[in-house]
Amino acid sequence: MGAKAVGKTLGLILAGGQSRRFGSDKRLADLQGSSLIARVAVRAAPQVDWLALSAANDPARLLLPLIPDPVPGEGPLGGLLAGLRWASAHGFEFLASLPCDTPFFPSDLVVRLHQALASGVDLAMARSGDRLHAAFLLMRVARRQPVEEAYLGGMRRLTALGTILRCAVADFPDETAGPGR
Repeated sequence: MGAKAVGKTLGLILAGGQSRRFGSDKRLADLQGSSLIARVAVRAAPQVDWLALSAANDPARLLLPLIPDPVPGEGPLGGLLAGLRWASAHGFEFLASLPCDTPFFPSDLVVRLHQALASGVDLAMARSGDRLHAAFLLMRVARRQPVEEAYLGGMRRLTALGTILRCAVADFPDETAGPGR
């Protein structure tokens, strides 16, 4: 089990995509006897105070709160924004997002993101080597308003959050991305 992050943190599994390129519902793709989304939930749960699912439904029957996108099909930023609204309404200080199709993130990722956020920034994103993994992020819920405004203005990419919020990165080793880790 991984270390738990400090502060009141909502973990949000981003699972609202349509899996067009994948060809089937990637959330349910089997990996050594478990669905991808179930593996993400198991790895994320000990790192956050509460876990929710950004999706219209829960086909894996994880029994997590469902937070639907404000406008389906608009990408992960819509899911993040819905999660920020939900987190704000439920008194969370931080929101950690985790993509449903990447189950081999570090068991201390949210702690690392919190450490990066401790420098006084609004947002921390994960980086492995020279690759930014924008869907693995931690954000101060109180900084939701600039995201709302940017979304209404047409912004849809998570990487663009770094242009409107003060952002830091948290590194994790490349080897954590491989099978069996």
